[in-house]
Order: sequence, then C-alpha cells, then structure tokens
Amino acid sequence: MRIKIECPIRKAVTLPINYNYYLTGVIYNFLRQSDQNYASFLHQEGYRNQQKRFKLFTFSQLQARRRQIKGDQICFQSTVSWYISSPKDEFLTHLAGSLLAQQQIQLGNQELEVSSVSAVKDPDYSSSMKFKCLAPLTMSTKREWQGKDSTYYCLPQDEEISALIQQNLERKYQAIHQLPLTEAKLKVTFDADYIQRRQGKVTRLVQFKDQSIRGIMCPFQAEGSVELIELGYQTGFGDKNSFGFGMVEVIESKLVSQSQVTPTKADQK
Repeated sequence: MRIKIECPIRKAVTLPINYNYYLTGVIYNFLRQSDQNYASFLHQEGYRNQQKRFKLFTFSQLQARRRQIKGDQICFQSTVSWYISSPKDEFLTHLAGSLLAQQQIQLGNQELEVSSVSAVKDPDYSSSMKFKCLAPLTMSTKREWQGKDSTYYCLPQDEEISALIQQNLERKYQAIHQLPLTEAKLKVTFDADYIQRRQGKVTRLVQFKDQSIRGIMCPFQAEGSVELIELGYQTGFGDKNSFGFGMVEVIESKLVSQSQVTPTKADQK
C-alpha cells in the first residue's frame, strides 16, 4: 500500500538537492507523534530475518511540475506530491494519522502545508512488469579494493545486479512472513534503449548524511515471481529503501510463464 501527500506551493520553496535525510526525519517524527514505541522499534530494530534488518518502507523524491535546480539547491514552484509506501498497514496508519492531524511538514527551515493525504490503489500485479523510478534504485555489495572489502554500488550493466535484487527481496519476504519463499525467480533488466539515449548517464549520486550513495534512474523490466515483484513495488527494489531509494511506478504489466524467465549468468553460478 502507498499514500500520496500533496502540498500546495504558494511561494517558491528551496531545499538542498540532497534532501532525503530531511524526508526520513519527517517520517520518523510523525511516527513518534502517533506511537513512540512503534517509532522506536522501527528506528532501532526493524523487521528481521536471520541475516538482516529491514524498515520495510520507501518513499519517492518530491514531485512537481515546475522545479528548477540551481547548483546544490532545488526550487519547487508548483504543487509538490510525495509518495510513501510500505506493506505494513500499521506504518501507514500511524503516518497518515499524524500527517492529517498536523497538516504541515517541516523540512529544515521550510514549512509545507499538507492539503491532502490519500491512499493510492494498488496496481494489478503480474509476472512481468515494467517500472520507472520515482527514486534512485541502489543495490550495494562488497568488493575488494586496495586489499580491503569496500561497498560497491551496482550499475545497470553489472551481471550480478538482478540476482542481488532477488536475494534482497527474498530476505524482506522472510522478514515479513518468517518463512522463506521457495522456488522464486526474478529477472531485472534495465532499458537498454533508454540507457543509449541518455549516453549511459543513468546514475545519480545522493549524499545522505556522511554517505555517498549511487543510485540508478532508469526504467526496468521485472519478470518472475509475482510475490517478489509486488514486494518490490511496496517496499522498494534494491537496498537503502528507508533512505528514499528504490520506489517505482508501473509503466506496463503482463503475464509470462515461469519458463520464459531466463536466469542471468550470475544466477547460474
């Protein structure tokens, strides 16, 4: 499930271009106003499987028809829309309740009026869906660099990215259901024509506090397990979702048979 928040802009609002940290703070502040215990649980613990902890929510970048980037700042000049998504009803119930009660969002020294908070109808999920990114998709792994394990942010052409996204979603599924999802397959393919038109410039570097996170802004096709595709839509594809990464919007949906989902080379290793 996801909600849409709309904020009318009566006077231009200027924010740092790296505003994800502000939005994360807004979410936790509203959760604390609704239920301090739940907010503390989510922030400090989260939902666990045997290996990882997940917050199980994601959010979009701020959307506006008229906006302008000036250096390291972005100026919004028309109504701002913001989407927040989670498979956990309690998360969205707490959040929406506080938003409706307060009717304003504080972002640094800027204040946005909240004119509406509405539920967004789920799409018809299928075994083959094409998405566009409402926030950069990031998928990190460890690689050796100068003799040490370092964080590496995958690029669309990396052979392992599809398998890593599948593994990440399987872990989220287990954190929610406390059971593994057996015999699940997922293939993620980034739009080669789009990448060519953009001359390969489909990544974005986002500064989140002291972290520099590289994410992908490119349409992609997800084929395979409907359960994993639905979970990706609800929680975000890739990792660092609660920092504002991996939120998507449906472009196209169709059914394919499992036999049509061809494993990548990384899957076959």
